[in-house]
Amino acid sequence: MARLQLQPTVTIAPAPAAWSAALGARATPLDSLAARTRVELGLPTDGPVVLSGHQAAFWHAGIVAKWLALGLLEARGAAIGWVVVDQDPEDLSVLRYPAAEGGGWKSQRWAVAPEAISRALAADCAPARLGAFEPTAVPETAGDLASVGEGLAAMRAALLARRGAASAAEQVARATADLLKPLGPTPRLVWATALARTAGFGWLLEQMRRDPMGCVKAYNAAVGRRPGARVVLLRADAERGRAEMPLWTINPSSGARGRIWSDELATTDITRLAPRGLAMTAFLRLFACDLFIHGLGGAGSDGRGGYDAVTADWIGAWLAKPLALTATVTGTLLLPLSDHAPVTDAQLSRARWSAHHARHSPKLLAEPGAEAAKQALVALLAKRRRPRAERSELFSHLHVLLGDVRAAHGPQLVALAAHADALEARRHEDAVAADRTWPFPLHSIAALTALRERLAFVMRIGAGA
Repeated sequence: MARLQLQPTVTIAPAPAAWSAALGARATPLDSLAARTRVELGLPTDGPVVLSGHQAAFWHAGIVAKWLALGLLEARGAAIGWVVVDQDPEDLSVLRYPAAEGGGWKSQRWAVAPEAISRALAADCAPARLGAFEPTAVPETAGDLASVGEGLAAMRAALLARRGAASAAEQVARATADLLKPLGPTPRLVWATALARTAGFGWLLEQMRRDPMGCVKAYNAAVGRRPGARVVLLRADAERGRAEMPLWTINPSSGARGRIWSDELATTDITRLAPRGLAMTAFLRLFACDLFIHGLGGAGSDGRGGYDAVTADWIGAWLAKPLALTATVTGTLLLPLSDHAPVTDAQLSRARWSAHHARHSPKLLAEPGAEAAKQALVALLAKRRRPRAERSELFSHLHVLLGDVRAAHGPQLVALAAHADALEARRHEDAVAADRTWPFPLHSIAALTALRERLAFVMRIGAGA
């Protein structure tokens, strides 16, 4: 069966031309705190810095699009960095891949790391505190797609080459960077668990120590204003006069993460702390970058929404400080697992709508006269104070009219319903082929290069070049 390699699609918002201020020459020097923080993170202080990031994993192509966008911005003179969120227990121990079965495809799982790694991650241990591991053997895939088998082997080889890393998070992050080298520049890796050692984090922590209730009040108010962001409120303990802070503590021996309360800040070693989601992007946008690139979840479809809009509201209300700009970059790249484009939600919804409404709308069946008669009856029924008997007669005429149209177009109505049923069945069959979240090494280098070229085209057009 010939398989279809669909072209990648990308989403960039706002248009890159709107980023020009963040990417231009620095008009005024950084303040001393931001300058010191950037030096501590290995970032320059004399030009624009663009950051993005994610948990340590072999990401899907939508996240790779952010990495590739950074490389394209480096060519325009920006310094680029990738924040490895190594305090979050992303399940880096299991990889998914498609395997052929019964003429279709199913999703398989490869336990690439020892079971002890999986157990620790399930127990909420930070990958930064878990040791590097020896990857297991590549499973025999039932699929006959060359790029899948090659990708599985490439991931194992990359992990083996980095098994001397200081942690599982570093091993996976550097293996990922190695696999992406053919596609462009490698950003500087910034470890989220190292942020607590910087001057900027120390300043932010001091603000939390001085005004914990103001911090939490502003945080929760910002969360409440944007319920669609799905950010969890920080808890308050009124009896003890304390509140939960937007930070993690990480046990140095077990690696387990824990929540921390305001009355524990003064006695907690700062090197045991790591920022939670909003606190992390707040820190980065306060001190470390001029532009932060998110996916759809972080900055929304317009580049200004998502959960990080909560961050801006929170920091603006609490500290009255501006944050670096955000933008959205993501992409969709599908594996060539089908001979047709997967059915979309919009296509199925339209087919279901047509099958249902055609029974009640003669115009959908090319019956303009019957449609006009129907609208006239509906208008008469809409008039108030019409006697019940007259309304009953009008309803009867309406049902007869629609019944006659349905009888005349019975085969067409059956075909519309059958088409909707067929699309729904095909969508279920296409579920694996329509999955955009396969690890990026399973795609061919040609497909990933096409994603980069599409990004370069859109960013060039958006910049007005």
